[in-house]
Amino acid sequence: MVFPMLLRIPGITKVSTKVLLSFVFIVLFQGVLSVITLNFFANRALETALDDQRIKTGMIIEKYFSDIHKEIKVKVDLLAGQAKLTQSFDSGDYYSLRRELLPYMEPLNLDAILLLDADDGIVMSLGNVAAVAAFLRSDISGKMSDETLVTVAGEGNRIQIWALNRVFRDETAVGTICVAQNLDRSFLGRIEEISNTKMLLTLRKTIPVNGRVSDNVFIEFSRRISAVPEAGSSGNIGSAVYRTLSLPGFPDLEVVYFIDTGPGREILTRNIWLTLIILIVALLAAFVIALVLYRYSFQGPFRAFQKAIKTISAGDLSYSVSAVADDEFASLEYAFEEMTRNLRVLETELQIRSRMAAVGEMVAGVAHQIRNPLAVIKVSSEMLRDALAKPDLADSCPDSAKLASLASMIVAETDSLSTVVSRFLDFTRPLKAKLDTVDVRKFLVHAVSLVCSDCESISITVESGAEAALFDRHMFEQVVCNLVSNALDAAGREGTVKITARRDSRGFILEVADSGPGLTPDARMQLFHPFFTTKQNGTGLGLSIVHRIVQEHEGTIECDSPAESGTIFTVMLPEGSA
Repeated sequence: MVFPMLLRIPGITKVSTKVLLSFVFIVLFQGVLSVITLNFFANRALETALDDQRIKTGMIIEKYFSDIHKEIKVKVDLLAGQAKLTQSFDSGDYYSLRRELLPYMEPLNLDAILLLDADDGIVMSLGNVAAVAAFLRSDISGKMSDETLVTVAGEGNRIQIWALNRVFRDETAVGTICVAQNLDRSFLGRIEEISNTKMLLTLRKTIPVNGRVSDNVFIEFSRRISAVPEAGSSGNIGSAVYRTLSLPGFPDLEVVYFIDTGPGREILTRNIWLTLIILIVALLAAFVIALVLYRYSFQGPFRAFQKAIKTISAGDLSYSVSAVADDEFASLEYAFEEMTRNLRVLETELQIRSRMAAVGEMVAGVAHQIRNPLAVIKVSSEMLRDALAKPDLADSCPDSAKLASLASMIVAETDSLSTVVSRFLDFTRPLKAKLDTVDVRKFLVHAVSLVCSDCESISITVESGAEAALFDRHMFEQVVCNLVSNALDAAGREGTVKITARRDSRGFILEVADSGPGLTPDARMQLFHPFFTTKQNGTGLGLSIVHRIVQEHEGTIECDSPAESGTIFTVMLPEGSA
């Protein structure tokens, strides 16, 4: 909707401007669509990568804590199985027991060891006092069983994983041994190295342990969960995306891991800017290409047609537009040339019709005025001739024979003039063709015999399919007689005349060709005009009458004189087939 409205702006009226805008708009639309598509698929790829990383990180964390769970159980079971531990509970020699247990703490990576009696009273503690105090404040009563118990405890910025195991003597529980391992920064560091992910460890929605998370992200995350604890489940802090993972064996313990999307976003931003730069370059290139294409493919042909229209409008119908292009303008050029040819034909016919109309009006009046005096002259001349031819006048008028001869000449010339007047009158009368099916060969033989009773120089050829035609027999007889008579005059005694009747896609075709000297282009242009003739004694009406008869049959007549050697008249009747 926007682009069509843009093209209707008053200032944008030229077709060239609209074409350029269309070209630029297409390139711009394609570029914007490419940027949107790139951004969409890049975000999809980034989200997919984040999901893969989340699944991978979750599996690594769960696996690691599962291994820690098993490892701490093995450690406490190992210590609970020591014989001296049972003996110490019986003898109360805890000092010797302390010396026995201290060497195990560093190899087993234990942060604290706590011994409880059968009533869960404190017997002895080793290692981190704060860790022991936090463990004792946690509610573990009722949780002990014959199985090894693993739990977590902590406060401040320390969290420990504790394992508890009963100490038995003769299947009677005499006490409990508890061992602790710190879940500190170094502990998280090992998981971060394996998963390539930064993380925090939280206990009951507090944040006691931080791995490699930056201070800014750590502070912002702390602020969020302090205000809304549920905000710690998932979200974004800057370019970091965080997710919370709960561990099945430790309901109060959660791992918050952070995935930095900054590098991916940076690559995406660079690609978008690169795409925009390419778009701008492509837009400029498209504009330049459009200008070049417009200049060589549109502007040149357009100006050529403008010049042709101005020239033809000025009256020069002979002007021709030639080979302006080989694209759509070629079709336009063909149509333009066809239009020019039709205009030339119409101009010629209009001139002929104008002259014929003027001649018709003049002849109609003059012929009737001439006919009566001619009749009087003829009758008077015949009477004078007959009187002078009497024998009894020979003695009284020695010149009677000569005068009789002169009177005969007057009668003959009067007949000739009467024939001319009759032709003038025929020229002015309206024509109405009465169509009939005619045997072409017989018709042509008869028409030729009217012009020349014995002419061996005339050959008649009727091709297959043209044996019969539909036309007015008497009118078309005038056409053939006039054309053959003119051909015989042009060919002379040594020349030949060829008459050919054939049929093609246009209809019935009659050609009359002679071997005479041909016609000049100027003569061919005026050939069918009334009173134009190339003969010394011609009236110039024969071919005009032929032209009228052919038009009455809704046909066309053309004259061709190749290289001014010989002349071919071609008559085409579109409905001439029977």
